[in-house]
Amino acid sequence: MTPLFALIFAGLAFLSFADADKTARSVGVVAILLSLGLSLVRAALTAALAVVIHRFVILGEVAGVSDLPRLTPTILEFAAVTIVLQLVAALALLLVVPAWGWLGSPVVAALVFGVVFFLTVYAGLRIGLLFPAIAVEAPGRSVRSAFRDGDGLVLLLLMACALSALVIVVPGVVVGAALGSAPALLPLAGVAMEMALIAVSVAIVSQVFTWRTRQLAAWSEAR
Repeated sequence: MTPLFALIFAGLAFLSFADADKTARSVGVVAILLSLGLSLVRAALTAALAVVIHRFVILGEVAGVSDLPRLTPTILEFAAVTIVLQLVAALALLLVVPAWGWLGSPVVAALVFGVVFFLTVYAGLRIGLLFPAIAVEAPGRSVRSAFRDGDGLVLLLLMACALSALVIVVPGVVVGAALGSAPALLPLAGVAMEMALIAVSVAIVSQVFTWRTRQLAAWSEAR
């Protein structure tokens, strides 16, 4: 599994340097297409990382580089669902932007934006179990079933992910400050922190998924 993580780290590091180089260039059609391509590659790499961790936590499977061809369909499904849901969330928030004009009151517009933002985060957490279901290729997986199975788990997932992020981000900020004299290393530190955040968050969701699956199975047997 270590060589696979190293490969993903190398890919994300390359994308970080490519993003920095792209930022320094003028904006144009080529730059937009390049940005889109890099974003898709990043989504595939992070999906690969998440799928491997999900399968390790839930199934005890230790995947390596040689397993990538077998896992490619699952990784692509994971990445596609992630991108679609992110686009839906972004669209929902963007639709609120005109409210700043036609609602007439910045306070009311801010409240509307806050409500939409809250609902977006709630929906995202509520269907969070969809991702481990995709990773382990669970039969019958869907947004609807994930939303149903996620009932009562939103606050648990939010608190767990927030606390884990705090544990990782604080040392990351300290490391970033220490590397202030070596800016060339900052992208690498950023990638390491990004992978750590993904790994911890995915592991938490995997544990919740396993617990909920066993709970639902027990309820089904008790009926």
